[in-house]
Amino acid sequence: MQAKEMVQVIFAQVYDFKGKDDVHTAFLRAITNVLEQKQNGEQVGSLTIVEQMRNHEDSAVRKAGDFLYEVVADSIMKLCVHGGSNQALSLNKRISIVEIENLDLPEATDPIESYTNSQLKSSAVMFALGKFCELFGMNKEERTMEFMDEAWVITSSQQGRKVEKQMRRVGRSYNNALVFISQSTKDALREEESGNFGVAFAFDEPTERKEVLKWMNMEPSEENEDMMENMFQGQCLFKDYYGRTAKMSIECLFDEWYGALETVETSSVATAEEKYL
Repeated sequence: MQAKEMVQVIFAQVYDFKGKDDVHTAFLRAITNVLEQKQNGEQVGSLTIVEQMRNHEDSAVRKAGDFLYEVVADSIMKLCVHGGSNQALSLNKRISIVEIENLDLPEATDPIESYTNSQLKSSAVMFALGKFCELFGMNKEERTMEFMDEAWVITSSQQGRKVEKQMRRVGRSYNNALVFISQSTKDALREEESGNFGVAFAFDEPTERKEVLKWMNMEPSEENEDMMENMFQGQCLFKDYYGRTAKMSIECLFDEWYGALETVETSSVATAEEKYL
């Protein structure tokens, strides 16, 4: 049921089935056929649904299949629509790292009628990603955790907020935790309205010190702002489950971690400055 629902929503982002009952019925039957083939061990995927529509006896269904095939071909939708030969995301692997570039997500306030083709395709990929994260955390027999890095990219759009909401909804009843990582307290403040935040870490951000202090249950006084300004690299504020806040230092225990966490390539000029200045 969940697989059928997900496939319907993904394709509905790029094709309007309203008023096309024959096409819609053929589409639903193709989903059912492909799911049965999948259960029987055959190598099929969501692209197989499109292929079955392209080979349908009804010309209207064939045209719809040809349209969907062209929409998927050489686009970002190939991430979630393929013939089954691609190695799909697994719910059984201990660690899954998903990185997506070139998403063109609309603003949260944009009406769906104004979405471009690129935004519709990106929205379809976001829905598939959100469904995977939701299902990943819904095993009560295991403790699971998702890290959402650069979360502002996702929560700045309406579809992205739905994804984040799905991930939060899994929650404690399934022994699941969500780590929300962003560069601004504005993103975190918007999400905290749900009351689902547990512990929190906040590093110094010169342009948002007052906002950071308020979010961390501290008075936005000049003294506290000076304290943040004087924090060393690796120091941050930590808020526990009970709302208590303190300053803490994070040490790198192993030299190998420096290389793993390095995000900027050091130039010869930077090396010279570090050595002589």
